[in-house]
Amino acid sequence: MKIFLGVCLCITEPYAGSDVSNIKTTAKKTSDGEFYILNGMKKWITNGTFADFFIVAARTGGEGMKGISVFLLEKSMPGLKVRQMNCTGMWSSGTSYVTFDNMKIPKKNLIGKENEGKIKNQNLLKFQKDLNILCIISIMKDGVFYHNALDSVEFVMKKHLHMPIKE
Repeated sequence: MKIFLGVCLCITEPYAGSDVSNIKTTAKKTSDGEFYILNGMKKWITNGTFADFFIVAARTGGEGMKGISVFLLEKSMPGLKVRQMNCTGMWSSGTSYVTFDNMKIPKKNLIGKENEGKIKNQNLLKFQKDLNILCIISIMKDGVFYHNALDSVEFVMKKHLHMPIKE
């Protein structure tokens, strides 16, 4: 029985580093507007090896921060691959590459509004820390985290992003 649910923040990329305004990972809407198709790679993602949920910044619009959107993804979704990086002395951090290959994401997985990445990313680092703390508290309280996983995610999103996950 699995009793830990990990979350990682996927912003950093091989060619943009931590310069969020220059990320290359794209999420393009399908013609019916019901899905996004995600393609790209993230690098130096702490906890990526162990995570069950991924908070991903991707380009949905033009250049700069106003063209960035944020998505919540599950590890089990087709098209998401994780590969641990060979970081000497840092194996316990689960630092990894995360790749997205024609990953079909329902529009309900969009966090906030499309192309508003700047406002959301300012809060995402604190968001991840609080979400991980909630994971630990849930494990200690219930013994199994999955019972409260979505409630915890939604609580932190309301607190830091001031909006619930879209229905």
